[in-house]
Amino acid sequence: MWQLIIKRLLKFPIQILIITFLLYFISVILPILVHEVNDSISLRWFFTNSFEAPYGIFYRYFSWIRNILFYGDFGRSLINGEQVIDVISPRVIITTRLLSLSFILLFFIGIPVGILSTFKKSKLFEKFVNFIVISSTSLPIFTIGFLLILLFAFNLRWLPFTGTFQIGVDVEALNFWQIQLIHLTHTFLPALTLALSMLFIPIKLLNTNINQTKKEIFINLVRAKGASQFSILKRHILKKDVIMTTIAILPMIVTTGLTGTIVVERLFSYRGLGELIFNSFLFNDLLVVKSIIILFATVILFVTLICDILLLILDPRVRI
Repeated sequence: MWQLIIKRLLKFPIQILIITFLLYFISVILPILVHEVNDSISLRWFFTNSFEAPYGIFYRYFSWIRNILFYGDFGRSLINGEQVIDVISPRVIITTRLLSLSFILLFFIGIPVGILSTFKKSKLFEKFVNFIVISSTSLPIFTIGFLLILLFAFNLRWLPFTGTFQIGVDVEALNFWQIQLIHLTHTFLPALTLALSMLFIPIKLLNTNINQTKKEIFINLVRAKGASQFSILKRHILKKDVIMTTIAILPMIVTTGLTGTIVVERLFSYRGLGELIFNSFLFNDLLVVKSIIILFATVILFVTLICDILLLILDPRVRI
């Protein structure tokens, strides 16, 4: 087991280097391809001088990585001239708040529905679950967002649908919990949109894994000994399937959530990393775009690494 864990740990920095190099290569080669169509810049010259300082792509890539690792220097934004790290840092907290609430809503809704869909034999409930799964799978995320805005913001008028904080409020007159409540009300609709767009993942995987576990020989043996359905669910199925399924789907959910923030934050004018990368792409601010993509990739790889290690420790079948 420890050999597998060490191998997995050694793969992590290699994956980061590959992703950062490919990203840097694409960001360098695309402007050259555009200019070569319009001007006379030669791609052949670019590749023949790739190893030579100071113009070679490998030299510039390792200089860029060195500045990031040792000096925290991602470069300067083309829009306002600020350091990229200073532009990104305030947005990280906002996007983290959005993702945290969306994951809480996702598991709070998805896990109970996934469990009940396996044991509850009501046709009405089965149709309800199928409707949720089909809607979550087929509807685009912006459509889900528009429907929630129409329901909660325009018809019921319960929640705000734009921005991260209420305009015109004197922050100094509010205490900590009042500020957090305002943040929560502005974050709820974007988080619910993100959660509903991923709801099919825990429901379908939990349903599949629990149905497979119910067919195992040891479950039939426990049932033959007279154990109740609730006892089987609590002691044998939930302990195994819910925990293992949650760990297994976490990298997929984090990946879907991070990419979904680009659409959700743009839709709700939520000033996080998703809106920042969208605006930076529009204004050709490639340094900010590269930095956010690297941050997203690092988070996804790190979560995947942690989940792989946990699965290796908890599930002996993965070690085979």
